[in-house]
Amino acid sequence: MSQQMHYQPGPQGPMGAPGHQVARNGLGIAALILGIIGALSGLIPLLFWLAGILGIMALIFGLVGTGRAKRGQATNKGMAITGTVLGAVSLILSIVGVVITVNAVGDAVNEINKTVEQSSVQPK
Repeated sequence: MSQQMHYQPGPQGPMGAPGHQVARNGLGIAALILGIIGALSGLIPLLFWLAGILGIMALIFGLVGTGRAKRGQATNKGMAITGTVLGAVSLILSIVGVVITVNAVGDAVNEINKTVEQSSVQPK
């Protein structure tokens, strides 16, 4: 009792007619998602490195996605622009995170050096 289904091919257009192009929205969506995750990870201490990587990727994908939208190959120009902006925010948060971490480590090293000097100067 095997039933075979026969599929009819779709309607064919005239020869040489341009086919319908599907919108290529993947880069805009990827830029938005990476920008959101990058911005959120930039707010968490010690995840500034992840924010930097994701921010760079969001910037690249967002700029390429915006270019595709301007050429009419994509329909999500707003998502691509938002992803680009969030990518820039992620990069800024990453730089702020590096500065804060470097300052905190420098302060900790200075405090340790000061404590070591005070303990070695005082006689036992």
